[in-house]
Amino acid sequence: QFKFRLSVGSNKTLKIGLIQNNSAATVDVLAASFVPTWGANGVDPTLGTNLAYIVPSSTGLDNCTVVSNGLSCSVTNAWQRFSGTFLVPTDCRNLTVAVWTDNQMTALDDNLMTEAGVFIGSEIMDWSPVPQELDVRACQRFYAKSFPAATVPVQNGGVAGSCCDIIGKAAATALASHIPIRFPVTMYKTPATPVLYSPSSAAAAPWRIDGTTPAVQTAPAIIQLSDQGFVVTSTGDAAGAVGDLVGVHYSADGEI
Repeated sequence: QFKFRLSVGSNKTLKIGLIQNNSAATVDVLAASFVPTWGANGVDPTLGTNLAYIVPSSTGLDNCTVVSNGLSCSVTNAWQRFSGTFLVPTDCRNLTVAVWTDNQMTALDDNLMTEAGVFIGSEIMDWSPVPQELDVRACQRFYAKSFPAATVPVQNGGVAGSCCDIIGKAAATALASHIPIRFPVTMYKTPATPVLYSPSSAAAAPWRIDGTTPAVQTAPAIIQLSDQGFVVTSTGDAAGAVGDLVGVHYSADGEI
């Protein structure tokens, strides 16, 4: 179920659908192209390989009707709740909730949505948000970063919040530093190679924060990567001394 409202533009029809990664697919592996063809007005988008619409039930509808592959919702400038029920096949591999329109949008149209919910059963549920800290932890299972929540990861983004350790070998020595990094929560799966960001340079490498003339470290490498975290190693710089502080920022993506 969703609540929709039109902010800018004339009344529109949106559709709510449930898409399955079907029995021919592999769990957690989606098609390379989710929607290869959008189609003409009045035609639902064509889905990628091994993806299929689940046609909604004709009973238990709230402010919508079943049209083709989804729930047809007439959206106006007033908030309305729209909901329906889908019978999930026992052999599906994954589920994706989707919202789309099967007609051309007008430039600058602005459709708003809120109070999205997916529930087991056919009863309409009062929407109740989870506490913010639990919402953040759920997101961190799929994406984590060292930057503050409102800061987009960027090179030369500042030392604050960076992951730090000390130099163990002086001067321009290989493996001079090892920075262990733990994800805030156990991720959904081991992410692809995390992206490194220097706190004080354009290089994607650790930065020596204190000591004689702070400088970028070289030859960064990621080792021991898992769903729990990883270690960043690097070669020191000529002025580095044992005990100098070195830091690095990161982002990690564990999505499907």
